[in-house]
Amino acid sequence: MQRNIEAMGLESVFVTPPRAETGGFAPYAETRPGASIVSPQHMEAGGFDSYADSRPEVPITPATVETLRRMPEVASVAPLVDLPSYLDLRVKWGERAAPARVQSSTEQLGPFEGSSQVLAGRQLDPGEARGVVLSARLARDLGIGDYGALVGQVVTLTVRLPRGETGEFPVTVLGVEEGRRSAIELGVEDAADIKRWWYGQPDLLETRGYDGLVVKAKSLAAVPAVEDQVKAMGFQARSLRTFLDLANRIFAVLNTLLGSVGGLALFVAALGVTNTMIMAVYERTREIGIMKAIGASRWDVLRLFIVEAALIGFLGGVLGLALGTLLGRGVNWAAHWYLESEGVQGIGSLSVVPWWLALGAVSFGTLVGLAAGVYPASRAARLDPVAALRYE
Repeated sequence: MQRNIEAMGLESVFVTPPRAETGGFAPYAETRPGASIVSPQHMEAGGFDSYADSRPEVPITPATVETLRRMPEVASVAPLVDLPSYLDLRVKWGERAAPARVQSSTEQLGPFEGSSQVLAGRQLDPGEARGVVLSARLARDLGIGDYGALVGQVVTLTVRLPRGETGEFPVTVLGVEEGRRSAIELGVEDAADIKRWWYGQPDLLETRGYDGLVVKAKSLAAVPAVEDQVKAMGFQARSLRTFLDLANRIFAVLNTLLGSVGGLALFVAALGVTNTMIMAVYERTREIGIMKAIGASRWDVLRLFIVEAALIGFLGGVLGLALGTLLGRGVNWAAHWYLESEGVQGIGSLSVVPWWLALGAVSFGTLVGLAAGVYPASRAARLDPVAALRYE
């Protein structure tokens, strides 16, 4: 988790406009006479429509972007434009067309989605104005086998309003990347063009503004100052450091819980070794007496039982390492199968056993066995040889 977040840049600050928690209405009803599908009674009642676009209390306008870019602590500003999730969109190439969905800015910036493998061309740069990146699934739906031949070509995005009106938007293909879903990543200005047409507002960015910004500070130390300045402008700001700190606190609680369970299991295992060695001393009392009678010293008896306890710990460590490695591989396979079926890419290994961890586990098991065998071994070393020979 931390590696994925750091790869995105801890200097990034995510800016979103505050929005009122009120119902909305069909957007195209505002500027397209006779097109409303919302009744006047519904409007008067303040009803909510799923086709609405909630207006931000403080919009992130292009002027806001320029203001942030002029700040001395800011390295770059990438605006984000999200299209409605219910958008009826099709991608047309030649005589063929296929339905597609536009990935939201959250999906594009996520630690998993952002690591999709590029099959041809390149990915969109943060905040890039024009261009589209197609998923491999969508390219196949369009009958394209040679992804490289598509790069640099112009495809047409056809958007249909709920009442049937359509609009066409030509865009240039920048690349094709892995993907199990028919999806596209769209440049900021191309997405804004579609959104202007959808809501019938040529000045949409000046009035409603962008859906968010990714502001990158010049250094990690400058992130708090950038957050404070953004909040002072009336916007909401969250940095990846905040998410990372929250994730670390959650994992700290989980580590504490797992450590408690592991400590209890370790205590029970140590008691088991101690009990086994004590029973071995009782069963071999006469043998200990014979050993001492023929000249074995206390140190010889002590060393014998300590080595046996250490061997029990060593064998337990080897067996536990083997079972744990197999279990980890099974969990790794099952998790990859599930996440890949959900379309998640760039997962990586979820269970790894490096050599130093394997060596440490076996050594620790041996040490636990050694410590657990000290008391039984010392008890065996103190046995009186005469009493031991008489033991029945």
